[in-house]
Amino acid sequence: MSVWWERKEPPPPSPLPEGKGETEPNPLTPFPKKEGGENSKAQAIAPQAPVLSLSPFGGGVKEGLPTQPEPINLLKALVPLVPLALLFASAMPAPYNLFEIPDSWVVLKKPDGSRDPAYNSRLIGFAMLIGVLVAAAVTPNKARDCVKEFFSGAGYGFANIVSLIVIANCFGEAIKSAGLAEALGALIRSAPGLMQPLAALVPLVFAAICGSGMASTQSLYGFFHGPAEALGLDPVAVGAMVSLGSAAGRTMSPVAAVVLMCGTLTGTNPFTLAKRVAVPLLVGITVVVLLRLAGAL
Repeated sequence: MSVWWERKEPPPPSPLPEGKGETEPNPLTPFPKKEGGENSKAQAIAPQAPVLSLSPFGGGVKEGLPTQPEPINLLKALVPLVPLALLFASAMPAPYNLFEIPDSWVVLKKPDGSRDPAYNSRLIGFAMLIGVLVAAAVTPNKARDCVKEFFSGAGYGFANIVSLIVIANCFGEAIKSAGLAEALGALIRSAPGLMQPLAALVPLVFAAICGSGMASTQSLYGFFHGPAEALGLDPVAVGAMVSLGSAAGRTMSPVAAVVLMCGTLTGTNPFTLAKRVAVPLLVGITVVVLLRLAGAL
């Protein structure tokens, strides 16, 4: 789609000869185009609008960056898929498992010869490091900056993702201590038909507020597990509703890490992104709840 849009985009205007065009209006300023008068003077001295930094880790805005977008490079665009492809091809257990990464490359086996439980999580880090090397290989003129950008990204993750999940988990413990779990259990026991809607909507609201689907699922599933067993319902099916609601709420949350990252990459207000996806997500989760109530799922 980006290549298609790039082809449709009209060519940039040719630069004016030196010494001419000093009083031409800046198209990014709010002044209307008029000949003479105060507006033309303001246009002549109006500063160029700042351009957003192209890197989510650069921070702020940068002056003097070219406004013409960089042409799409399909090879560079495929680099983020390298770690994902590596994980799909090597993760255990998986439906593909084309090859296996030796334990000595990731984490040593235990003294009894069994695989360390940290193998899978370490494998993610290993795949990311391979992705960094591939990124350096396809961008040789900027290879020396790859290590710096890698650690900038890791710092961004700790500041905006890890901290968010920790705070959201603390929030979940707080509302549990406040008695919400007991109140929900009493409500579900008095009206069992509310189990499915509440299992989807309460995590959705929680995830939309805290911005973490993982924290919402971990914090709230216990609220519904006990009532589900008491009513003879499948706790796994109820857990699936909690997970779906949490995922939908996280996706429409303006403080979710993925929304903040996408907003930074595109220079878009996170609330604009959240509003764009909120209606489809609410419609989708409503359809799932109705199908569950009808027994179709």
